[in-house]
Amino acid sequence: MLERNKDNEYLREYLMLKDKKEIKSITNEKLEKYIEESKMNELRNKADKMEKWYEASIYAGKNTFKYYSSEKIRNDEKYVMKKVKENGKNLQYASEKLKNNRDLVMEAVKQDGRALQFASEELKNDKEIVMESVKNYPNSYQYASSEMQKDEDVVTEVLKRSEDALSYGDENIKQEIEEIKGTYRDSDFDGLSDGEEKFIYGTNPYSKDTDLDGKTDYEEIKINYTNPQIKNKDIEVER
Repeated sequence: MLERNKDNEYLREYLMLKDKKEIKSITNEKLEKYIEESKMNELRNKADKMEKWYEASIYAGKNTFKYYSSEKIRNDEKYVMKKVKENGKNLQYASEKLKNNRDLVMEAVKQDGRALQFASEELKNDKEIVMESVKNYPNSYQYASSEMQKDEDVVTEVLKRSEDALSYGDENIKQEIEEIKGTYRDSDFDGLSDGEEKFIYGTNPYSKDTDLDGKTDYEEIKINYTNPQIKNKDIEVER
């Protein structure tokens, strides 16, 4: 039950005016149902009341933004910024104009990478925003533009966190993604990417110790500076 104090004064006042006899006590469940079923058109059209209603309703643990949002509120940058900082996915209730607001969308994806799906098409093609999004939530890769989905830096960032997330990408660029994955994947987990082993060092990307001398390819190349392809030899690799 809501604590009846000055902090929810506006909420109590409005509900009591609506129907004094009907509302004898307010529980979270009742409040949620009340919010969902009630029309309250006058509240939708008055941003000032909306602000008071929201501030009071948070004491009930509910987010009323999606239920009560006049166009004025959906387009209020300061107000919506507060909402996306609380929950990035609140971006979906913002006006189209604010969905194209770079600062606001950046805050949304920082809070929840999945918010990228609600950003404008223009910002889904913004590399910095997409990078922040996939760092926060790798599967948000699927919401990026095709251009960003095949961006080498974006793909590499996703690979660091979840290779499976790349399977949600655009079907038309699968081949390009596979090429990037092949370059940055470390199949034998020796600290060297498959691309480095194949094209730079000539080592086996599927074996940590290509020459089977007891030292990993990484140790020979990066630490001992010996040839990882020749067993029991101390031949230095050109630095």
